[in-house]
Amino acid sequence: NGKEIEYDNMIIASGSSPLLPRIKGVEGGITEDQAVNLDYVPKEMVVVGGGFAGVEIAQFFARLGSSVSLVTRGRILQEMSEEARKIILDSLEWDGVTVKENCEPVYQDGKLLKTTCGEFRGEVVYATGRRPNIPEDVSSVGVKVNCNGIVVDRYMRTSNPRIWAVGDVVDKERKVAHSAMMEGIVASLSILGQPVEVDYSVVPQVIYTDPQVAVVGNRRNVVKFSTFPLSASTRAIIHGIREGYVRLGFDEKDRICFGEVVSHYSEEIINIVSIAI
Repeated sequence: NGKEIEYDNMIIASGSSPLLPRIKGVEGGITEDQAVNLDYVPKEMVVVGGGFAGVEIAQFFARLGSSVSLVTRGRILQEMSEEARKIILDSLEWDGVTVKENCEPVYQDGKLLKTTCGEFRGEVVYATGRRPNIPEDVSSVGVKVNCNGIVVDRYMRTSNPRIWAVGDVVDKERKVAHSAMMEGIVASLSILGQPVEVDYSVVPQVIYTDPQVAVVGNRRNVVKFSTFPLSASTRAIIHGIREGYVRLGFDEKDRICFGEVVSHYSEEIINIVSIAI
């Protein structure tokens, strides 16, 4: 807003904003942020985007009673294993969600979305990614940026030695809330003269679908997998939630380096896997 602020040290934590596709009529839709704040349940909904947010929103509103179509230009959850994808696809189908993969949005006209695989009607929700909220003219104070965010070192310090950055505005691979919280602690300790380094090697990610899907570690280092199906768990059988599995990946030194969990309790189980890694 033009106000000048004097500082000794500064932490930039300006987050991110939804990234909309460049198609005609896109302003007639709503973003993923707006979707979770709706005070009504649309009769029909079209979710554009097959990533974490798109799949979560599609299943959520389907269970609230919306007739939901999910369209994505590639495959849904394409970063996940084929087995995990299959389980989520089956779950979405069970909830009545119509999934259209390899489908490009062309233009929107009110509540009508024209795509390369047909027309869809309803409240159009764009869950098509996010962009960092890089402060205007931040480069004028010597802060290096790129298209993915502000560049920082392992202490969350930018190229300006008096400015730190944390959260979604930072240039990093996995932008999740729990790592942003830790980055805030790391930056604060660095400013106070107690430097600690941030470590992204064990940052779990959870998709809050039903069942949940969670991953942690580096799949690229895996030379062999070991899988435990939940159908072999007596507790899972008693609870009636036998769907899913826990899969561990081992590197060339036979150390656990990766984990994938599909379960109603993936959020809890993945923490144990993280500790193991």
